[in-house]
Amino acid sequence: MPLAKHSRETLIQDVRVSNDDSWRGRILGQLQHYRKKAPFYHDVYELVQECLSIPERSLSRLNVLIIERLCSFLGIRFDYAFFSDMELALGPVTEPGDWALRISEELGAEEYVNPPGGEHLFDKSKFAESGILLTIREFPIFYYNCNGYLFEPHLSIIDALMWNPAATVTQFFETWRTTDGRT
Repeated sequence: MPLAKHSRETLIQDVRVSNDDSWRGRILGQLQHYRKKAPFYHDVYELVQECLSIPERSLSRLNVLIIERLCSFLGIRFDYAFFSDMELALGPVTEPGDWALRISEELGAEEYVNPPGGEHLFDKSKFAESGILLTIREFPIFYYNCNGYLFEPHLSIIDALMWNPAATVTQFFETWRTTDGRT
């Protein structure tokens, strides 16, 4: 998504999507290569079209609303709140990883889960001192047949849904979520 011009110091909540909506049509056009081979093309194309028609200009809010629609499509419960609306009284934030810690403390979290790419941001001892388990969790590869195309792991949820029934994708997430005993 192209963004409206903003300074580097702009708060995430204030970053806006560009008023030039031509990018939406370009994204839909890029999905045309799935048309003849992907068995779930029409349903997923409709989903993407619906997501791209959301009239929200806030990048963060638009992303969350798209995730909400995707979860609904998959039958996955998705509860969310926007940090900027929560009015949390956070303790000191001196390093990038402190945001997650302070928010987790304020919300009474027992665990904070993050993918490995951000592991260097977090001080495990600070989480331990706060009684919050810091879990760095790798996302497993969801293998599927893409009928003549080269399979690319972790490409996108759109690609996975083009080639698989929504129930199969949901089952993959549920199996992954519960493989380490979580509920």
